[in-house]
Amino acid sequence: MVIQDGRNQPPRAMVEVPGMFGSATLSTVKSSTLAPAEGILAGARTTGNNTPYPVNSPGGSVTDLGKMEEGSAAGETSEKVTKKKAARVATDLDRFDASAVRPEGGLRSWGVVLGCFMLASCQMGIATVWGVLVEDMHAGYFKDTPLSTLSLVIGLGNFLASVFSLVGGRLGERYGYKKILIFGIVGNFLSLMLASVVPSLPLLFVFFGAGLGIANGLSMPLYMSIPSQHFKKKRGLATGIAVSGSGIGGGISSLIVRGMLPKLKYQHTLQVYASINFVICGIAWFLLEVRIEGGGKKKRWFPQGVWRDGAFYSLLLCLFVGTFGFLSPLYYITTYTVQMHPQLNDGSIVPALPLFISGLGMGFGRIAIGYLADFIGPVNSLFLSYLFGGLFQTAMWPHAKSFGAICAFGFLANFTGACFMSLIPVVSAQLFGVEGLATLTGMSVLVNAPGQFVGPVIGGLVLENTGNSYPALAYYSGSMMLAASIILLYARFTRAPRLIARY
Repeated sequence: MVIQDGRNQPPRAMVEVPGMFGSATLSTVKSSTLAPAEGILAGARTTGNNTPYPVNSPGGSVTDLGKMEEGSAAGETSEKVTKKKAARVATDLDRFDASAVRPEGGLRSWGVVLGCFMLASCQMGIATVWGVLVEDMHAGYFKDTPLSTLSLVIGLGNFLASVFSLVGGRLGERYGYKKILIFGIVGNFLSLMLASVVPSLPLLFVFFGAGLGIANGLSMPLYMSIPSQHFKKKRGLATGIAVSGSGIGGGISSLIVRGMLPKLKYQHTLQVYASINFVICGIAWFLLEVRIEGGGKKKRWFPQGVWRDGAFYSLLLCLFVGTFGFLSPLYYITTYTVQMHPQLNDGSIVPALPLFISGLGMGFGRIAIGYLADFIGPVNSLFLSYLFGGLFQTAMWPHAKSFGAICAFGFLANFTGACFMSLIPVVSAQLFGVEGLATLTGMSVLVNAPGQFVGPVIGGLVLENTGNSYPALAYYSGSMMLAASIILLYARFTRAPRLIARY
């Protein structure tokens, strides 16, 4: 079978194997066949030939796709070679399924998903809780500190979490997932406790920023990759539920923290929050079951030819620019609510409700985006995520004055604009194939780090220099997401020139 591989090259042969991605060619990839971005970082569990574990479908696991594409690109298009490769894949499928994959799902496997959801709620969900904490800190202990400086704390944590996720994946593969998770869980607890001892800005940077970022980075790729070891047909749903913990669990935590702050104040609230997190993470740790780990072979860091591919730079630049805008609704919606409705700032949890609803939007959006990607294509879905995330910020946020309108904005902006992380591995596979997917995904996650570091800081500077004008903040952050959607169009139309195309 001869088809175009989507890279503006002459047609080349590709092997079609029954049951593989729904009996489709290798160029069509669905989200249900891949783990989320955090779980496919370089260093996460792979099969022996560097294909991220597991890449399969209801028809069986595929352990030799990278080699098949490489062989096809080298010109091995004869009928004999094709049959030989297909036979080898079939043999690998039988051996892999028999030794590595137990029956799909079951109560034990859903318990694992629950454990991963709990870990994501406690560790990734801290970014949502920060929106409540920073409002209290700016009105109390750090009232003379600019909001942009305080935002640098969580920016540092996000940056280091992205960087150390690569380290955590490598260490987990070598020494065991659950062993490294212990360091992440204990580090998370100690960082929060030490940050609460003395309300000092330098200590806030050291412990809440650097310490928490490193601890969460070590854990993130590990608990996000485990669900894919337990499911095949329902992998999209299982991994989506696990990822949604960051939004749903974070939203619930923000309400709890907001309720504690007036009575317990900043220090004791942070200590209680850290203790609750530690207990939940401990329970989650016992729920986990790692079926496959260790024994991965050395990877080639960068796939051949990717540096000469304009679509590669289009994707990376899109992710780089878009990250500067998507966090603003999460970090500033509580302060915006208090400014618009100062009568609500009476110590109740009401001002935190928009943040809670924003977290729910992010969680449900990350589940829904995988199904949308299977229907219209992952690249199209990524474009729509940035497009609508930017439109809701620029067109809706400046006019959201009532409390109900603020809640609606928070949900819609995060339902659409905060779910792109779940699409990164699927988009990478669609654009560049499965060979070297772990490295491509790792690179894509890393280019998010600068925006997560200084994006909220720039937002704070915009507020300070415009007299606390939130419409100015909305136009800044929304325009960054709109720019990201435009940048992605180069990759989309170089691969699929038709205006209406599932890609």
